[in-house]
Amino acid sequence: MVHRRIIVSLTTLSFSAVSFSAIGVISLSFAVMACSAQTSTFTSTAARPVPVKPRSFSVKAQGSAESGVQVAPSVVVGKALPSARVIEPAMLNNMPQVPPATLVVKPALRGWDYLVYRLQLNGMGRDEAENIFSDPRMPKRDELLFNARPAESKVMYRLHNAPRTRANALKFYSQYKQEFLASEKKYSVPREVILAILQVETHCGQVTGKERVIHRLARLASASTPDNVIKNIKHNKKLHKGIREDEISNRAQWLEDTFLPQVIGTVRLAEELGKDPLEIRGSSAGAVGFPQFLPGNVILYGVDADKNGRIDPYTPVDAIHSVGSFLNAKGWKNLNLPRAERRKVVLHYNKSEPYVDTVLTMGEMLKKQMR
Repeated sequence: MVHRRIIVSLTTLSFSAVSFSAIGVISLSFAVMACSAQTSTFTSTAARPVPVKPRSFSVKAQGSAESGVQVAPSVVVGKALPSARVIEPAMLNNMPQVPPATLVVKPALRGWDYLVYRLQLNGMGRDEAENIFSDPRMPKRDELLFNARPAESKVMYRLHNAPRTRANALKFYSQYKQEFLASEKKYSVPREVILAILQVETHCGQVTGKERVIHRLARLASASTPDNVIKNIKHNKKLHKGIREDEISNRAQWLEDTFLPQVIGTVRLAEELGKDPLEIRGSSAGAVGFPQFLPGNVILYGVDADKNGRIDPYTPVDAIHSVGSFLNAKGWKNLNLPRAERRKVVLHYNKSEPYVDTVLTMGEMLKKQMR
């Protein structure tokens, strides 16, 4: 598998990620970077709707199990872009072999160069991406340690379904009853399920998060940056005896595939709301608004229910209808959907069995008290 072979070769480098970046030339982020443009330039594709499936490198050097293409046995060092530095040829001796590329780093991007490059491959303009990631409000990139075998506690969501939380949900329902009824009629999703989701997610809008969303998503999208994968191989071998390196690198790739399009989605959501993308706020996982949608899902499934010209997940009316829209799109097509089918649909909202249990059980309890 191409990706695994590259990762193994990275671990045999004679220099460390720390010492390499300390000399101010380039981090290991670019050890497997490939660029098909002319030397000293990056490629960019036409903009497309979000969220989009991240495009892999032409030779799949970034890792894809379905690729059998061999990595080209050469590295080309090109000219630096303005205000950028180029890796010195002498430093390539111990690098893994990668496709011809211009390996450059801009100090102003503070470690986000690899992600900026990947964003360009997915349709974001270079200037747009560089302006965001060189902004002083954007923290510098740091390591992201993840668990390659994540697991959830079965009691994680249990406290969400308590008398006081249901009372809060019912109060919210009484304020927006007509919107719940309208959403139920239009999307064939029971209003008690929509209400339960909004309660579990944000206490019906009371706790939507104060994190800078684009930064939180960018960290997750950078999980497969090569130097970060190296650190996580070491980290996960301590957590899980006998774990394979390709399992760790595959988890890193999954994080990039999932969250890189959401970085673009954040920018598009900011355009929708007429806001600065760096000022979109949400949870530490990058979810936004009452329903805690990922930004790209706001674009895909959000509804301008209050007819004010924009889809705003931070407003209750749009949130109520957006949850109905999402669940309907995922297969909830009638009010009497069997419980087994209900479970399948809600799993699209959160791939957690305890979460599904909590939402459906709370919905059943709320229904008995809803007037």
